Amino acid sequence: MSEPAAITLEPETTPALATRMLPLVARIAHDLQRAWRAWREAVEAYELRALHDGSDTDGARDALGHVERCAADVEALRRELHPLGATCPSPRTARIEWRTVIDGAPGRLVWYPDDAEVRRWVPGDEPASALRIIPGLERPEDLESPDLAR
Repeated sequence: MSEPAAITLEPETTPALATRMLPLVARIAHDLQRAWRAWREAVEAYELRALHDGSDTDGARDALGHVERCAADVEALRRELHPLGATCPSPRTARIEWRTVIDGAPGRLVWYPDDAEVRRWVPGDEPASALRIIPGLERPEDLESPDLAR
């Protein structure tokens, strides 16, 4: 009953191209968050059922089947991102990433559902906490908020 597996990133994408994809990506991200919440609720329901009735009962097996169907829904939505060259490493936050190269350095473009455009990236294989504004896309309000990670 683990969380759905990570998906491999596709070829490089530019910030402008990723931003143009946002209407479709935003719909998928919203659906991913909804599906992830349903999966978490199903896991909790299964755990309660198994704790109360035992894991080898019809009710617990039905609940486990629901968990598996919810996990499959999450994975199907993550796969919808593949043709767009994107991945969703965190269905809970619906963080979407694309492989990119910024100023000659490989990294990942990062978008969250509240963002109006793709303006942030993570260099190399650094964790999401290394999030930064893409050079040339800075705004005055960026200087007021040193913590860009979520």
